[in-house]
Amino acid sequence: MTAVVVVPGMDGTGLMLAEFVEALGPKLPTTVLRYPTREALGYAELRARLQPELPRSGSFLLLGESFGGPLALSLAASQPSGLVGVVLCASFSQFPVRALRAAAGLARFAPTKPAPVRGPALFGR
Repeated sequence: MTAVVVVPGMDGTGLMLAEFVEALGPKLPTTVLRYPTREALGYAELRARLQPELPRSGSFLLLGESFGGPLALSLAASQPSGLVGVVLCASFSQFPVRALRAAAGLARFAPTKPAPVRGPALFGR
């Protein structure tokens, strides 16, 4: 039986995918990888942390959600034994806007607590 290994989005917990994982049911074993919560790590460091958590036996599919998509592709590029495919969910394989690539290094200086955003900025008209 093929397992699903979820590489979550930027929240790093996979909690927002709980209903999805539940919907997959017991017939499709699913593991959600988690990112360290006390460190700001880039893709290379996260990949190094996640690599040992991949299944060591049996077949599996990597599902990269949002921010986790490039990580899933990077993990797949190492050709781990048992990998049968990669699925990108609301994700990207490279920065969607070239200007963001230059600004990516500034992410480590971003506030760690979400700012309260309300009204049109969040919900539209």
